[in-house]
Order: sequence, then structure tokens, then C-alpha cells
Amino acid sequence: MIWLTQLFEKVADKKLLSIGLVSLLIGSLIAINTNARFDGVLDMHLVKEVQPIQPFLDNIINTIILAVLLFALGKYVNSKTRFIDILNTAFICRIPFYLLPLFNINHAITTITDDLLPNIAEPDLLLQSLATPTTLILIGSFALVSILALILFAYLVFKGFKTATNLKKTVHIILLVVTVLIAEVLSKFLVYLY
Repeated sequence: MIWLTQLFEKVADKKLLSIGLVSLLIGSLIAINTNARFDGVLDMHLVKEVQPIQPFLDNIINTIILAVLLFALGKYVNSKTRFIDILNTAFICRIPFYLLPLFNINHAITTITDDLLPNIAEPDLLLQSLATPTTLILIGSFALVSILALILFAYLVFKGFKTATNLKKTVHIILLVVTVLIAEVLSKFLVYLY
């Protein structure tokens, strides 16, 4: 955990960039094989079918939108902010989301979802569908890891942005949160344009 808390201070920017690019490629390959789409900076959804180029484009759009908006905010916070530091932040903070599609190996999550959806209007049937130990463990694990991924994303984006800009004021932290939410909306819009 010490390595993670000092990632942006201790690892050289070119090495961080390499880690980010390789992670994007690996995350996209995982998504292709598990029918996942990263259709927003903060989103990962499982779909019936994925075209091989879609996860790559999703991740590129998400990373670029996040980097550009964070860089604009970074320049406002500190005029000496470097784009490479912000780009690395955008690459690295998205890594936790690349683990989420692993839950859909062999269509595990989509199969459970397909079994649960017809019973959504019938609470008793829905509870019976959820009652199997395998279903509970898989859905519970997926939910927990999703929450942890979101928390880790928030930590990494904050830590990277703070290191890149020398962030100190509370108002700038609020603007950081707003900027990430704007990036989510814009990236979702752009992902569905292509």
C-alpha cells in the first residue's frame, strides 16, 4: 500500500505513462473477451456483444476527456501544471475499472442477470433466484469490487491531481469532483456518438 500512496511522487513520468498505456491495452483486451464496455469515465457495463474496437475506443475517449478537463482545471489551480502529469493521472486512475470485466468470464454475471430479470416483478421468485450460494458470492463480490474500484479511482485521481498541481484549497477539491463528473457526462455522450 505504501507503493500506491507514493505512486505519483516516486515513479518517473515516462514509466507511469508506459504503465498507463499497457493497462489500457490489457483492460481493453479483457473487455473484448468478457463483453464489457467502458461507456463513461466512471462506468463499465456488460453487453451482449462487443465489437473488438469498442473497448479500445471507449478507453481512449475516457482517458483523453478526463485528461483534457483535468489539465484545464490544473492550469487554473497552478499555471505550471504539466500535461504529462495529468495524462498519467488519467491513465492510472482508470486501472481499477479494468479488473471489473473479469467477473464476467464465461458470461457469469450476464447469465445471472438474464436469469434474474424475468423475475424482477415477482419478489418471491427474485429472492429464490438470488438464494443460490454461487449467485450470492458472485454478485456480492462484484458489488464489493465495484465499490472498491470507485474508491480507488477517486483516491488515485485526487492523489495524481494533487501531486501535479500542488492542490491545497478546498474549493479546488470541489472543482476536481465537478470536473470528474463533467468528464463522465461528456465521455458517455462521445462514446455513444460512434
